[in-house]
This record gives sequence, C-alpha cells and structure tokens, in this order.
Amino acid sequence: MSAIKNEKEPRSAETKGLKELFRLTQPKKSWLVIAFGASILSSLAGLGVPLFTQNLIDRSFSGISLGQGVLVIGLFILQALFSALTIYLLSYIGHHMVKIIREKLTTQSIHFPLNYFQIERPGELVSRTLNDTLLVKSFVSDSLPSFVSGVVTLVVAIAILLYMDWKMTLLIFLAVPIGAVVIIPVGKKIFELSKKTQDETADFSAEFGQVLASSALVKASNAEANAVQEINDGVNRLFSYGKREAKIQAVIQPIVSLVIMGLVMGIIAYGGYRVANGTLSAGTLIAFIMYLFQVMGPIVSFGTFFTDMQKVKGATERITVLLREPIEDLFQGETITVNGESLEFRQVSFRYNEDKVALEDINFTAMANQTTAFVGPSGSGKSTLFTLIEEFYQPEQGQILIGDHPIADYSLSSWRRQIGYVQQESMLLSGSIRDNLTYGLNREVTDGELDHVMALACGTEIMQKLPLGYQSEVGERGAMLSGGERQRVAIARAFLRDPKILLLDEATASLDSQSEEVVQEALRNLMEGRTTLVIAHRLSTVVNADKIIFVEDGRITGQGTHQELLEHHSLYRTFASHQLTS
Repeated sequence: MSAIKNEKEPRSAETKGLKELFRLTQPKKSWLVIAFGASILSSLAGLGVPLFTQNLIDRSFSGISLGQGVLVIGLFILQALFSALTIYLLSYIGHHMVKIIREKLTTQSIHFPLNYFQIERPGELVSRTLNDTLLVKSFVSDSLPSFVSGVVTLVVAIAILLYMDWKMTLLIFLAVPIGAVVIIPVGKKIFELSKKTQDETADFSAEFGQVLASSALVKASNAEANAVQEINDGVNRLFSYGKREAKIQAVIQPIVSLVIMGLVMGIIAYGGYRVANGTLSAGTLIAFIMYLFQVMGPIVSFGTFFTDMQKVKGATERITVLLREPIEDLFQGETITVNGESLEFRQVSFRYNEDKVALEDINFTAMANQTTAFVGPSGSGKSTLFTLIEEFYQPEQGQILIGDHPIADYSLSSWRRQIGYVQQESMLLSGSIRDNLTYGLNREVTDGELDHVMALACGTEIMQKLPLGYQSEVGERGAMLSGGERQRVAIARAFLRDPKILLLDEATASLDSQSEEVVQEALRNLMEGRTTLVIAHRLSTVVNADKIIFVEDGRITGQGTHQELLEHHSLYRTFASHQLTS
C-alpha cells in the first residue's frame, strides 16, 4: 500500500489558463449566465441613449414626447440596475472561486508528506494561497465582466455606426491594428513579469516568515542588521519588478490615449466638414462621437483584460502545479487496533537523499508492553527510526511489521492513532491549554478527563497557577510556559490519546535537573502497560530498559540488556561512562 497519492493527473497544455481555472473552481453556470446576461442588458440599455440624443438634436430639442423622456430615464435606471446585479454576482462568484482554490490549496498543503517541506518553504505555500488567488478574484470580478460587456457594446455599437454612416465608421477600424501591435507583445512581457513577481512574492513571504519565526536566534546572534538587510533585499527585488511593470504601463497608456485622441479629433474634423456640407446632421455627429467613446472604452478594457488574463494564467499554472504534487492518503488501507503485538524492523534501509544512507539493514523487535531504548552517537539514525514508525517517510527497502503484518497495509489515520510521540522539544500551538491537550481528537473531552491526564503527567501544579485554567493561552509555540511545563502538557496530550505504542525522543534532554525529575516521573506513568521505544541520553533510562539497541552510522552494532552490552560492546561502555550521565 502506498500512502502517497496524486490528487491531479498531468494535463495537456491546452487545458491551462481559463479552462483550468474554471475546471478547478466549477462556478455555478446559472449564476454566470445571469451575470453575463445582466452585463449584456446593461450595455444594450446604455447604447440607446446616443440614439435619443441624435433625435433630440436633429429636432432642435422640440417635439420630444413625454413617453420618449420616460424611455430615456428608464434606460438609465435599467443600465444602473443591471450593472449593479452584474457587479454583485461576479464579485460573489470571484470570492467563491477564491474560496474553492484556497480550500484546495490548504487541504493539499496539510496533506503533503514531510519530505516535501525539505525542499519547499511553508511561506511560499502561504503566498500562493493568499496572493495568487487574489489575482483570480480580481480577474473574475473586474476584468471578465468588463470584457463580456465590452464585446457586446463593441459589436452592437459598430453595427449602429455602420448603419448611421459607414464612411466615418471606417476611421475607427484604423485604431485596431495600432492597438494590436502594442497589446500583443506587451501582453507576453506582462505574463513573464507577473510570474516572476509572484515567485518573488512567495520567496519574500517565506524568508520574512522564517526570520520572524527565528526571532530568538536572530537576537541571540546579534543578526538584526543581517536579517533587515536580507528582508530589504527582497523588498527591493519586488520594487524592481514593480518599476518594470510601471515602465510597461507608461508605454501602454500614452499610446492608447494618443490613438483615442487622434481618432476623436479625426472624427470631429471629418464629421464637422460633412455637417458644414450638409451631408451629415449635427445630431448624427454628436451621436457618433458618443458611440465612439462607448467603443473606445471596450477597446481599452480589452488591453487590460488580456494583460490580467496573462497574470491569472501564471497564477493558475502555479496553483495547478501545487495541486498535482503527491499527498498522503490517510484512509487508504485497513483499520488497525494494536493489542499486544510486537513491533519489528525487518531488513529496513532508508536514505533522505541519494548522497547518504540514513539507515542500512536494520533488524530488531520491540516486544509488546516492554521498553526498548536506542543509544548511539548524534546523527546515527535514531530519530529516523521514529519517523519511519510514524510513516512520515517510507523505507527504501525492507518492512516494518506490527505482529505479522506490514504497517504499510494499514491506513495512516488508524495507525498513527495507535502511537503517542513525545519529542525533545514538544511543540505547542498558539491557543489555550485545552486546545493543545485535545488537538487532533474528534470527541468531546470533559474537564474531569483533563484533570486526570494532567495529574498523571505531574501537571496539576501548572493548572493551579493559571488563573483561567484550561482556557489559559500558551502563547506562540507555547512560549508562555517553561520547557518542563510544555513537556508535561505534551505528555498529558499523549495520555489523552491513550496510545498503544509510545515513542519518546529524548523527551528530557533539554530540561534542567529539577524539571527533568518531574517529567521523568510523568513519563514512567505514561510508559506503564505500553510498548515503549525511547531514544535515551540518561543512564537511568537505559538501565531500566528491557532491551537496548546501539545505533552507529545508520546500522545496529549491538543489542541486549545494559549488562550484556557493557560486557560485549566497547563503544557502549564508553558511552555509559562518559556520555550517558546519571
């Protein structure tokens, strides 16, 4: 059973862009039809006004009936109502599409296997989830409706203009090739620039987030100046991309304005000449100019639309790349409940990358309801054993079995539910004590249960000095608690899960002697009646273990009791006398 799956299969290039965006979000077609229909009706209502103006001027403002006046007012009202409906519906659809994409990205990110974060930084995922999706919202809410209504306005207005005077209408078409010459190459540059800007924004978010998360290290190392310089370098890189975009806009806007003004002046000059000759009425000229401005609006918005479409295409490509990354399938496989089975490593080998073997040909059995301790030099692979038991990674060779069955046959969800993992630096989440104790549990927990597990974890005194009890905040990463208090909360959390297998990764290594004594007592309570695997640095833990396994350079070089290894394993004797302290 493979615990990793691909949510999305690779697709051909033609499905990218808008098709991919709408495929990902699947907005309601009925809402889109209504929104686009309202946009079209709003455009059509606006196109009736110049015709009324032409009639009004040609009649010298006389002979206009009350009904015609009411009709014009009605057109204005209808245009406003349909425009409001369009704005609301498309804004709603845009926000809903962003919601769908963000839900997909957050779900995907949380289910990424751990090895993904060895390469990618979490800050980049945050940027993709927030910044790239805003481009989608802006495109759907602003650019797309302007494009749709602009197409309708352009087609209908040109048809009316051709009917009114085809010779003057031909002047408008002179602007089309000029605009195309500018927009097409500039659009490609904006697409490339947008992708680079989004990538740089993601890098900046990752770097800034990393500096803030490591603020204690920054201050302790007197590295504030270096940190500020690194962050400001990122700000300056973003600024440079902004300058390049400003230069492109500085080229586009004047050219578009020049084309429009030239066209307007040409229409006015040519139309004025024809009015003077009597071949064109003044009302027709005014209506023509009004339609001209209605036509120019869509033409200008088309440039913006294609620019924004290039941006959203870049964002969509990045989003779809993330959604194609393999993720953990928590529920694939059988359900397991551990009940007295031993845990066995059988010829297991593993490497994090191609350069170095982390574990090689590991063979041992941790007997049920006994304590198995792992000792050895730093970097020898002890913690890697625990990550394989948790199935954070998969062995390159060999099997890990519970009883006679490979753990890979069981679903990750049910298997991890059997395990309690207490690390050297147990992380707490910002929130209350209750939030941290019940984290990941899908059942209601009473205060009585919390009192019980905190007592077993020797944490009663913690609760006595917190005025809000279990609602007391622990701060970012548990900063408002001491190291020993954080460990006891982590142990109480493990008690609440009632695991059958317990993994203790040097759970007292970073504590002072007084805190360690209290935490050791809590750990002894937790270990009772459970299959326990412990990475040890204290001689007292090793002496009491049922089996000790010595790990050296990714290989097991000795197994046995404390006394047996003292007699037969020279390096263990050295560790026992020097590094394993009582």
